[in-house]
Amino acid sequence: MTVAVGVEKIDYHYSRAAVLKQVSLAVSPGEFFIIAGPNGSGKTTLLKILAGIFRAETGRVTVRGKPIQTYGKRAFARVVAYVPQAVDGSVPFTVLQ
Repeated sequence: MTVAVGVEKIDYHYSRAAVLKQVSLAVSPGEFFIIAGPNGSGKTTLLKILAGIFRAETGRVTVRGKPIQTYGKRAFARVVAYVPQAVDGSVPFTVLQ
């Protein structure tokens, strides 16, 4: 069975500070998971890597069995969405629009 979301031994640093170190996970289709941890532990960084906003320095990230960098922008947007916790500024349209 294909893994819906796969992360294999990824690392990420901000300047010299390691935020993610050899992180791996596999989420099966239909499975729910939670990312929990204290402030500064890398939860948001991991989500941004999964959403393709940040790129892991090492390792591999897959969605539906394909490395995320092989998706075009439109194709990736059809399978992955990221909603930030807060949005800076105002949005120039309403929810209805």
